[in-house]
Amino acid sequence: MRLLLTSLLLLVSVQVNATVIHNVDSNGILTGAQNVDVLGTLYDVSFVDGTCADLFDGCDEITDFDFSDISTASAAAHALLDQVLIDSVAGLFDTHPESTKGCTFIEECMTFIPYLLSTSPFIIGEGVFNNAIEGHDRTFTLAGRSSSDDTIPLTHNNYIRFSVSPLPNPIPEPSTMLLFGSGLAGLGLWRYRKGVKS
Repeated sequence: MRLLLTSLLLLVSVQVNATVIHNVDSNGILTGAQNVDVLGTLYDVSFVDGTCADLFDGCDEITDFDFSDISTASAAAHALLDQVLIDSVAGLFDTHPESTKGCTFIEECMTFIPYLLSTSPFIIGEGVFNNAIEGHDRTFTLAGRSSSDDTIPLTHNNYIRFSVSPLPNPIPEPSTMLLFGSGLAGLGLWRYRKGVKS
């Protein structure tokens, strides 16, 4: 019976889910996060201040942006609200938007994710509106922002950069067929020994 249970345990595979890790500086300010899931891809994110031109390689080509269409930029904006800008043991980043890098205004913080060029020098992007009042957080499309607009002097605006998370070191796992075959062999051996003893 023990062999049967051992064989069954071998057949169970363990699934490892990446959890979001908030990057918080020594002052309790959220500077970014790791393992943010956007449409099944894990990203590391960093809140940044400056101009689009400085932060996104000139902000003059679509390849300068982390996303290139509204659907992925919108999914990224929703992922920020659902996974990063939340109240957790790492900090109260939803109810205290001023605890996000680049935002010192206590009522709200707007994070911008550019994804498309408009008539130069204007860009289009998804915005994330994190409000201190419960239920007022939302995403929105922002058109007509200049690539030279600087978020540094603003108390409630920042940009965010996404980079694909490095893949974790793979954990070697025996193949399913090997596990299944070992289990069957163990059952066969158990039955054989039980038959010999009788």
